[in-house]
Amino acid sequence: MRIPLILVTCCSLISSLSAAERPNILLIVGDDHGYADISAYPNARPDIKTPNLDRIARTGTLFTQAYVTSPVCSPSRCGYLTGRMQNEWAPKGGWSPRLPKNVKHIAEYLKEAGYATAMVGKNDFGQPAGSNNNRENPTNHGFDQFFGFNAHAHDFYLHSQEITDTVKPKWPTDASAHLGKFADSQSDSQFSTVEKDQWQTELFTDKSIEYLTERSKKKQPFFLYLSHASVHALIHQAPKRYLDEVGVPELPNYDPKTNTKENPANYKTYYYNYSRPFPQVPKGLIADEDMRKYYRAHLKAYDDQIGRLLDSLEQLGLAKNTIVIYFSDNGGEAFTGANNQPLSGCKYTTFEGGIRVPMMISWPNHIPAGKTYTNIASALDIVPTILEATDIKGSPELRGHSLIKPLNDNTPIVKNRTLFWRFNKQWAVRKGDWKLVLTGKNQKHTSQIVLNKKVLGKVALFNLADDPAEMHDLSESTDPKIVAIKNDLQKSFNAWEVSNK
Repeated sequence: MRIPLILVTCCSLISSLSAAERPNILLIVGDDHGYADISAYPNARPDIKTPNLDRIARTGTLFTQAYVTSPVCSPSRCGYLTGRMQNEWAPKGGWSPRLPKNVKHIAEYLKEAGYATAMVGKNDFGQPAGSNNNRENPTNHGFDQFFGFNAHAHDFYLHSQEITDTVKPKWPTDASAHLGKFADSQSDSQFSTVEKDQWQTELFTDKSIEYLTERSKKKQPFFLYLSHASVHALIHQAPKRYLDEVGVPELPNYDPKTNTKENPANYKTYYYNYSRPFPQVPKGLIADEDMRKYYRAHLKAYDDQIGRLLDSLEQLGLAKNTIVIYFSDNGGEAFTGANNQPLSGCKYTTFEGGIRVPMMISWPNHIPAGKTYTNIASALDIVPTILEATDIKGSPELRGHSLIKPLNDNTPIVKNRTLFWRFNKQWAVRKGDWKLVLTGKNQKHTSQIVLNKKVLGKVALFNLADDPAEMHDLSESTDPKIVAIKNDLQKSFNAWEVSNK
C-alpha cells in the first residue's frame, strides 16, 4: 500500500505572481537545538535567554508540536528539504540516505520559478565529506552559490590555510568533523580558507548578510538557506566573552603539534575528550554540570548572530516581504548540555525529545504574529508551505501540507494526523494523540536529559495529550479500546514499512 501523495496542482512551475509580489524566503536551521532552549517557549528552561530567536516568534507563529522526519541530521535534512520521507529511497532511514537525482530539492523548485538561490553553512545528506562532485553538493541541486561544508560538522575555528595544509584527518574515522578549508562556489578552486581566529557561526552570518545586501539591490526574489552548525557541540567553541559570562574556561583549540592530555595529537581523541562529559564518559574533560554552561554560552553567542541577521533584514528593507522559518534539524543532543524537557529522550532516539523540535515561522500580514500553534505539524510541511506562498504550481510527490490556512484558521493541518519514523532499528508512529515507539536499549546522556529507561528496547504506547514526557507506558493495558489503538498503530506502521521497500 503506497501512502497517498499530496499533489500541488497544475503542471507549470512558473509563478503567476510578479517578482515584486513574490516573497523572499529565509530558511534558518539550527543544529541539535534543545526543545526547551528557546525562551519564547512556555516550557523554556529558566537559565536560557534567546531574545533574538524570540523575535521570530513575536512576529510570527510558534509551534509546540512540530516534528522532523528523523532524530539525526542527515535523514532529517533529506525530509525537510524535499518534502519527502527519506525512507522512500533509504528504507532503514540510517545515517547516509543521500539525495537521489529523481527527488527534487526545494531550491530546484524555486530556481526554476525565477528565484535567486544561495546556501550558507552545513550541507549534510550523508554524502562523502569534503566532496563537491556529487548530487548532494548544493550547486548540483538548485543553488546558484554555496559557502560552507559537506560533513556532519566542522571545527568552529580551524579553517585557515595553515591547518588545511598540516591536518588531513580521514573522515569520519578520525572524528565526525572537518578541519580546514570550506567549500566556496564563488572561488575558482571551489574551496577557500579564512583566518583561524574567526568563529564559524559569525562567519556564516557575515556571508548571509553579504548576500542579503546584494539581493536588496535586485528586484529578483531570493531563497537563502542558512544552515548553522550551532549549537552542535563540536567542543562548544564560542568567543571567550560568552564563556566568561557563565564562568567556564576557554577550551584549547586543537593543535596537531602538541600531544598532551588537554590537547592530544590525534584529533579524534581531542574531539571525544571535549564532546563527551564525565561521569557519563570517564575520559571526558568537561564535567556534566559545566557542559550545560558551555552549551548556554554557545547558544547565547549563536542567538546574537541571529540578531545580527534579523537586524540586517530590517535595515535593508526586506523584512516585510520575507518569510522567515526557523527550526532545529533534530532534538537536543544527548551529551551537549541541551535540554528537551518536558519531553523524554534526545537526538538519536525516537522519543519525543529526539524528533519534536522548536519551530517558528514569520511572514508579516500573511501568518499570525505572536501566536502559538498547538496542533501537530511536520518539517514535511515546509516545502508545500513555500510553494503555496510563492504560487509555484506543479505535481511533486509531497508528503506534507501547506501551513498557511491552518495557521490563520488555528485548525489542525490534518485531523488525527499520522506521522512515521524509522531510524535504523528504532521506529515510531503517531496518530492523533497516540504514539507507538521502539527505541534503542543503551542511551547515555547528561543530567539535562530525562529518559524513561523502563521502556528502552521494547515497543511502548503513550497518550501524548496526557503524557508528553512518555513516562506512562500503556502497551500492556488490557482495556479493549487501548488494545485496539495499539493494534491499529502497529498495522499502520507495518503498512508504511512495506510501502518503502
